[in-house]
Order: sequence, then C-alpha cells, then structure tokens
Amino acid sequence: MKRIKEEIGTKLDTRNDPTIVKRLAEQGMTVINTAKGEELKNRIKAVKYIECSAKTSENLKTVFDEAVKTVLMNKPQQRSKCALL
Repeated sequence: MKRIKEEIGTKLDTRNDPTIVKRLAEQGMTVINTAKGEELKNRIKAVKYIECSAKTSENLKTVFDEAVKTVLMNKPQQRSKCALL
C-alpha cells in the first residue's frame, strides 16, 4: 500500500501572539512561517501543506477535506476479477 503524507501546520493562531513568540525565543525556538512549512513539505515529499488552528477553527474543515480528497485521488486501481478464456 502506498503511503501518502500531508503536512499540517497547527496552532496557526499562535504565530502572531507576542507572548508565545517570546516564550519560544527564550527556549531558542521560533514560529514556523508558511515558507518554512512549504520547504519542509517538499523535503519530506508530502502532497500538501495546510496551516490550521483548532482554537479558532481556521482551516480545520480544509484539513479534513484535503485529507479525504488526497486519499480518494490516490486510491489504488482495482483489478478486474474477470478472466477471458
């Protein structure tokens, strides 16, 4: 079975939160921007990169819609069970 990857950037609502950005900086970390997410998507050969926020529901429906669409579009072809003699 073929493995399909989608990269999901979560906690989109925290990207512009000064408190969170400061806390991450204190730990030597940064918020991932869209360009970095796309770069990682390409590196891991994922089919999509989608950012979302469970807190604000931003793009949540898109995450699930795209996951279903990706699975359905990459579904293996069924072989015919009928044989001609």
